Amino acid sequence: MGSARNGPVCPLAPIARGGILRRHCPCRDCPMLTTWIIKGFIVLVLLVIITSLTVAMIALVRDKGQSNKTLKALTVRISLSIALFIFVMIVIALGLITPHGM
Repeated sequence: MGSARNGPVCPLAPIARGGILRRHCPCRDCPMLTTWIIKGFIVLVLLVIITSLTVAMIALVRDKGQSNKTLKALTVRISLSIALFIFVMIVIALGLITPHGM
């Protein structure tokens, strides 16, 4: 159920009409709910990556490169980036999310 363009769509999703399409699904095993949880997790990890980059920049400016805070923050950023890339590839391979065309 669903189209390749919009991803999985629950049959109960188009509850409201009149220009507003409710995308919240009341069913428990909804593939759309799983997709939104995965996308939310990806956004959360991206925010943590940006935060780590900001911490590294602040540590570099304040400490003038004298401490290991910058190195640790950048190591965390690189590790999270690699882990997120692997996670996205696994999720796509399992078919839980579908990439859009280019």
